[in-house]
Amino acid sequence: MKYKVMKGSQAYTDLTHIKDRIHQSDEVSKQLVDELGATEWLNGGFSYLTGGMLGIRFSSQPDGWKPVYTSKHQNCFFPKKLKKNEALLTRIEAIPKVTIWELNQAVGYQHQTIGDRFIATVGVTWGTDYHLLSVKEDCEYTPLDGMEEITVSEFNRLKEKLHHDVQA
Repeated sequence: MKYKVMKGSQAYTDLTHIKDRIHQSDEVSKQLVDELGATEWLNGGFSYLTGGMLGIRFSSQPDGWKPVYTSKHQNCFFPKKLKKNEALLTRIEAIPKVTIWELNQAVGYQHQTIGDRFIATVGVTWGTDYHLLSVKEDCEYTPLDGMEEITVSEFNRLKEKLHHDVQA
């Protein structure tokens, strides 16, 4: 199911607030990663949209750091719990977090199990005049006020327009 979330609605306002918080969190993470001379970071796993940093990618392992997620990521490390890393670990813990539960609450979605699949959250494409929301077809969902159900082709057209507007 595809929805256009109209500007002026409470859902649009709530989603925009989440989008802004994600941007703020990512800026804090990027600043830290840049200060450390790293190239990128891993966000906090299943329940976070952003924040909850789990690893930082370097070209080689820094002293006092341990490798993490070695089966999926190369050169990804996290500071060990050592006295010399206390301030850094405190900064990492202080990075703002945004959870999938906050996103679900903003759009009135409840996580569901469909057959053997766990559908934890919805998909969002952020815009300026509207946001787009994607809910798996088998899920039970009732749209909130200010959401208009649209066809897949209309969703794809609007999504392409949003991506084009960002690149322009």
